[in-house]
Amino acid sequence: MLVFRLLLARLEPGVGPVQLAITVRPRPKSKRRGISFIDSAYNKRAYKTNWTCIPICSFRRFSYILTTMTTSKQLQMTMRDMLFVTWAIEPGTARRLVDGRLELDTKVIDEGKEAAFVSAVCFHVSDVRSSVIPVPRLSFEQVNYRVYVKAGGVPAVYFIEMKVNSRMVTALTSFLSVPIQYDDIDISTSTEHSGELNYEVRSGGLRAAALMEQPGNNKPEDRVPSDFFTQRLIGFMGTGNGMFRISVQQPGLDAVPARPQIVQAASLEQLGLLTREESGSPYSVLYVREALFEAETPSREW
Repeated sequence: MLVFRLLLARLEPGVGPVQLAITVRPRPKSKRRGISFIDSAYNKRAYKTNWTCIPICSFRRFSYILTTMTTSKQLQMTMRDMLFVTWAIEPGTARRLVDGRLELDTKVIDEGKEAAFVSAVCFHVSDVRSSVIPVPRLSFEQVNYRVYVKAGGVPAVYFIEMKVNSRMVTALTSFLSVPIQYDDIDISTSTEHSGELNYEVRSGGLRAAALMEQPGNNKPEDRVPSDFFTQRLIGFMGTGNGMFRISVQQPGLDAVPARPQIVQAASLEQLGLLTREESGSPYSVLYVREALFEAETPSREW
């Protein structure tokens, strides 16, 4: 029996050290081998697979196995309290951070001005599950910073940064070469006396507060419809000299407009995409209560 153990200390506040044991051993009455995952933070529950495996010689090899022995729609998750905060910027400003093989998805806005778009998308992730990879019960908050692009004429996004408030998630996704980083993110919602929903997000890279519009009081639609910002099923992530692609499926997002109260996007300011004044004046703010997403394993595009 061959066993590898990885100790990730203090990954989750209040949970304590997490120990991941990877065991390769023959199954009873069978010459096939299987993998068991034991997470000490979850009462040493074992997650067994039905994979036929070769002996694992390193965690690099284990990463390879996870990547190559997956199928489409590998991950399913529920995203709640999604806030899309979007800014219109000069196309030349966005071009500096986007791979030249991707086309910027621009629109003509006020006074015939062509604009590119960058968003901060905040949400709470829960109910993560997989039909292929055994995963522990995860619940965390995430902020994605993305530019709107096209790939072969198909609407997509290019992720500039992806931040989560779970060190366990950053450790697990590192096996798949997904560039997700840790940030201290807090998302909260409350109901005002007027019945309006108040949304707040605080993180190292973004601070925002917004009130959801009441039905019937929605302002006239912008020239850019909401689904331009929300219906993006392909994403690209740059890692070193490579580019990864991730595809998702979702039944469509029922977005409602929101009135920004306070907005400061420190991450986008530091990247040179926004000035401090521009940071406080987003072009569009949209809210989605809940959505179910299915995602494929990131694949290398080039």
